[in-house]
Amino acid sequence: MAGATGKHAGARPPTSRHAGIEILRIAGAFGIVLFHLGGPGAKIGYTALPLFIFLSVYFALTARREISLAVFSFSRMQRLLMPWAFWSVVIAGLKILDALHENRSISSEFAIWNLLAGPAIHLWFLPYVAILSIGLRALLPTLERAGPWMVLPGALAISAAALLSSQRTGLAIPFQQWIFGLPAAIMATSLSLAAKESQIRVALIWGLFSLVMGFGFLLPDAFRLAATLCMFFAARMLPMPLTPGLRALAGLTLGVYILHPVIASALQRIGFDIFGGSMFAVVTTFACTAGLTGLLRTLPKMQRVL
Repeated sequence: MAGATGKHAGARPPTSRHAGIEILRIAGAFGIVLFHLGGPGAKIGYTALPLFIFLSVYFALTARREISLAVFSFSRMQRLLMPWAFWSVVIAGLKILDALHENRSISSEFAIWNLLAGPAIHLWFLPYVAILSIGLRALLPTLERAGPWMVLPGALAISAAALLSSQRTGLAIPFQQWIFGLPAAIMATSLSLAAKESQIRVALIWGLFSLVMGFGFLLPDAFRLAATLCMFFAARMLPMPLTPGLRALAGLTLGVYILHPVIASALQRIGFDIFGGSMFAVVTTFACTAGLTGLLRTLPKMQRVL
């Protein structure tokens, strides 16, 4: 991939700080809340999960390919593993306090999979993306030498196997989640290998693959891959400026992802019918979580974990 590598060498590294991409992140955070609370269109909201995996891997590999693997790894651990460790301790503490208050066994609050994912199932995303992106970054020189068109057949084959395994087998937590997230990460990697003028062709192949897997094997997760691609390219073409307000709101999305189950539980306890499936409940939870995240980020060192 000498020609494509040459194009990257003298160019400014791509960045995710783009108005359309930031809007996509905000919409994705809302979609996660929508899915977890069972609001209207919850299954559509679940598309936010492969979208977040795709964005995380794509921009990690494109914007950070100029730095060493060691620096990249430290950055990923600081951005994803540090919040995971911090909030795992906090949420585990809250679960213990809740068990004591309700006179339940503390052991009933935890399972063996908590060692791999954290004390709450949604936290699996953070260590998964951190470790997967570091592994893919380590493979990047080899993948670049092969080029996107040599990598693409293997990427599609692995993704097909992952889609079929995720849909057809009852894997244990968090292995089910790990396999679910793999196609989005692989798709992001293959797109990051392509020069800008080739990305549309690579994306079209991925889109066709997703539709074939979706219609041919009745796999809703394949349609989510296609939707992720469409949203990504639509967002990149969105002609609007990146305002300070938009940048600030997008900066709350990690906190919204981490904290929304805690806020939903708290609202439920004070009398709100949060899990009743209403859009009002979803908006309320999202707004409260975003507000709390913004408040916490004003405290010393809290930006490191939110």
